[in-house]
Amino acid sequence: MRVTQRVRVLLLAAALLCVLLLAPATVDARRVAGSRSMAAPKRAGRELDQLNAEALARASEELHEAEAALPRRPLAAAPRRPSPSLPNPLGPGAFGLDTAFGYNQTVFECLRDKGYSFVVQRIWRSLCIVDDAAVASIDAAWAAGMSQVDVYLYPACACSLKPEQQVSAALAALAGHQFGTLWLDIETFASNWTTPAANLAWVQAAVQEAVSQLGPMRVGIYTNAHNWAAIMNNAPELGNFRLWYAHYETTPNPSFSDFQPFGAWQFPAIKQFADGPEVCGASMDHNWAPQ
Repeated sequence: MRVTQRVRVLLLAAALLCVLLLAPATVDARRVAGSRSMAAPKRAGRELDQLNAEALARASEELHEAEAALPRRPLAAAPRRPSPSLPNPLGPGAFGLDTAFGYNQTVFECLRDKGYSFVVQRIWRSLCIVDDAAVASIDAAWAAGMSQVDVYLYPACACSLKPEQQVSAALAALAGHQFGTLWLDIETFASNWTTPAANLAWVQAAVQEAVSQLGPMRVGIYTNAHNWAAIMNNAPELGNFRLWYAHYETTPNPSFSDFQPFGAWQFPAIKQFADGPEVCGASMDHNWAPQ
């Protein structure tokens, strides 16, 4: 039934197109050839334009009416990358999430009940502004019973604010709110890194400011071997700070069994092992740490 109706629509459209193509010759024969005045060509042209416009309007209206009569099918959903399958139950160790979105206490309680015990919330965006959803989300995570709530800072190297100013602004937004470690997110996406030497200087300045306000045990680096090599040329500096590394495998592996030393790091503190799926409606990366 649908095929027959579509054929009719196409035939109708083709017929209307023929009418439009033949209309100029018809109008020229009727209007122009019999005219003897000097204004005849202009008048014929105006009448031709009017006739063409009317024919086009009728054609468009009839085509829309015919198309509207066809049965409608819902649009197909865009294909999605399959989410990794997580262990169920989660297994030994501590499982947590990092997120760039803010969630309420109910969501964190759901996550807690499913075995997640720590959160790393974005506090500073690559747009060089505080994440305005962060503070309420951090408070909600603590209220839900999470055992640890950290924050991460996404550098904005092209920003007019110096690295130490960005750290200070992020920490100022957290004043009066409990959190654990401030992690500096060192990855190639969106931060506008330049040369390895300049990049290292930027991170060192940011780390120095963070240490001056929090102490060395509450400052860490998020990266992986690929990003550290690309951004820092595998610099050994900063290896005395705790490492949170990312490595995704075909089968999610919540352990350090895959870790290979890079920079000056011999041992990691946390592993980000999967970038999904959502849990309890929360868009999140999945993380693991030994207990």
